[in-house]
Amino acid sequence: MENQDDPGRGTPGLRGAKYMTLGFEMAIPIVLLMYLGHKSDAWLGTEPWLFLVGALLGIAVGLYSMFKRVGLIGRRDADR
Repeated sequence: MENQDDPGRGTPGLRGAKYMTLGFEMAIPIVLLMYLGHKSDAWLGTEPWLFLVGALLGIAVGLYSMFKRVGLIGRRDADR
């Protein structure tokens, strides 16, 4: 019996669909935390430090999210 939880199992075109959101998972935390850092800098007058902290934290969060997703996907594919 086929596993209904894996939509890309039988069709080659859908296998890559699980990787399509990786760019957004990387970009959204970076942009959001840079924006929050910029607004916090303007409010507190600490330019550019909170912007830079937000950028570095966003990169770290984005990379963690991406590697976690790719690791989980790779582990699931190796079990087959």
